[in-house]
Amino acid sequence: MKNRRGESMRDDIKTPDYYLENMPLAYCTVKVVKDKNGKASDLEIIYSNKAHRKMEGVQSDTLTGKRISQMFKEEYRKWMPYFADTASSGTAHTISHYMSRMDRHFLLCMYQLEEGICGCVFQDITPGYGSRDKTMQDHEKLDFLLGTTTDLVFEYNSRTDMLTLVGGGYSRGDRRMITGFPQGLFEEGILRRKDEARLRTEVDKLDGRRQNIQFDIQACLSGDGTYRWYTVNCSEYAERFTGYRCVVGWIKDIEQQRQNRKMLEKDAMYDSLTDIYNMKTGKDLVAEWIRQKKPSSSHIMFLMDLDNFKNVNDTYGHHRGDEVLQQFARIVKGVFRENDIVYRMGGDEFIGFTKNVSMPEQAVERIMKSLYQKMEKESGLGVSCSVGVFVTDRVCSYQHLYRMADQALYEAKRAGKNRYQIIREYEQPEETSP
Repeated sequence: MKNRRGESMRDDIKTPDYYLENMPLAYCTVKVVKDKNGKASDLEIIYSNKAHRKMEGVQSDTLTGKRISQMFKEEYRKWMPYFADTASSGTAHTISHYMSRMDRHFLLCMYQLEEGICGCVFQDITPGYGSRDKTMQDHEKLDFLLGTTTDLVFEYNSRTDMLTLVGGGYSRGDRRMITGFPQGLFEEGILRRKDEARLRTEVDKLDGRRQNIQFDIQACLSGDGTYRWYTVNCSEYAERFTGYRCVVGWIKDIEQQRQNRKMLEKDAMYDSLTDIYNMKTGKDLVAEWIRQKKPSSSHIMFLMDLDNFKNVNDTYGHHRGDEVLQQFARIVKGVFRENDIVYRMGGDEFIGFTKNVSMPEQAVERIMKSLYQKMEKESGLGVSCSVGVFVTDRVCSYQHLYRMADQALYEAKRAGKNRYQIIREYEQPEETSP
């Protein structure tokens, strides 16, 4: 064979091995080694060119058969996900890395030769690294911002069906690569199956128009089985040349915020002294039930007032008065059903509201008997109670309910206290015997 000048050329110069062996860039071919569970655990060098052997400072053929974990003890765990992905899916990856033992910066460019085998080119970028200082500083600032405002950033590529999770400071953050979205998240235990439908509903809102969606979901990112609340913010775009769908976004831990919000909501709904509903919450719940009242069902309002409670405060002090109110609130909660509405109007005045009562007369008798029995058994309570009871099957306003119960309470107080009085108001008058 001759060149254009008519000179003879060696046939072996045409072989691929010749070009790889004499290529000025360091190159090696590696095979993915799997553990007993079939997962990629290491890389074995099956070919190394001159530049690569020179970079490692060794002689010919001494690298073949060596494991990457032996040569790069610090680096290989970070490299493994990329090599494993390239070897299995054919996706090429390029990563930058600083090798401290050489004090050099390299770009590692990996590509698939066949399934399970990768080619890797090492490009020394140390000479031009100084000109990248400004860029690196910008990356560090971005890392700091992400690290302090988010817990993870992520990217999903539909072409590879690969989801990459990176710690908040993304350029040096730990990476976790998961195959399959969203199935991989459930298989890895990051999300629970019960949230699958909700996750799909949220993700379906993405339509490639770069709009953002945000939603909250529970996830286990620590690996210890503990699920915490996170906010997910993401958007979708199409790759410029391939058109494949990509989703990028960030994840923020909001567990403490939700705990604080629940505490604030409880504080807003409950009376701080007695730990039952406060007046506003109680009135809102009663009014809401009235709007949804079932036909032909009765409801009852009990307005309870402690007799001579002022004497407790005057004689024993407000601390003892608070204890009496707390004791009475516990009694009232025990008397009414779980789905009844019990709340403190203020001072020593409490309300119990029962809904959908089929036999109101018997219900009033049962509740009042239980109330007075429990008050007698409560040691050291030292007060009695008068109760105004309003029974009706009509749809009426909250104000009317309270006004009639208050009128019944006034009559009970006037009759001598420590008793209850009933006012009835039915849609159809009760039948009376002739």
